[in-house]
Order: sequence, then C-alpha cells, then structure tokens
Amino acid sequence: MIVTPGQRADCTQFQPLLEKIRVPKLGPGRPRKKPDSVAADKA
Repeated sequence: MIVTPGQRADCTQFQPLLEKIRVPKLGPGRPRKKPDSVAADKA
C-alpha cells in the first residue's frame, strides 16, 4: 500500500506499487515479482 496526498493522481503510483509486489513461492527460490493479473478501477 502506498499513501499519497489526496490531490495526487493514482496513476503516478502504479509503477512504484508494482515494484513492491512479491508473490510467495512454494519451495526454494526467490519470490516472483510479476503477478498473474492486475485489477484496477478508474476512481
């Protein structure tokens, strides 16, 4: 989660938010960084 001031556009924070994602993995190895899908809304 990234919190920004109310007047800041959400689209500017999409890339930094995706960079923080770590998808846990079963077994050995590093967590994945790319999710299978992404859902968003136009708020």
